[in-house]
Amino acid sequence: MATINKYNNPYKVMASGSGWGLWKMDEESNNYYKVESFGGRSWDRIRALEAMFKLNGWNIPVGGLR
Repeated sequence: MATINKYNNPYKVMASGSGWGLWKMDEESNNYYKVESFGGRSWDRIRALEAMFKLNGWNIPVGGLR
């Protein structure tokens, strides 16, 4: 399996009507579906990014995410 990087990452963190969400691409249809919902606050975006990092097996930077 190829290393997951920002170009082939199947996950996206995007805003939706209910706040931030973690979305994954369906490989067959190339459509995204929501994996997990987060709130609408700024720190909820950070929580969504941390969840994406964990799913990809990436290390969170020492300084944290902003």
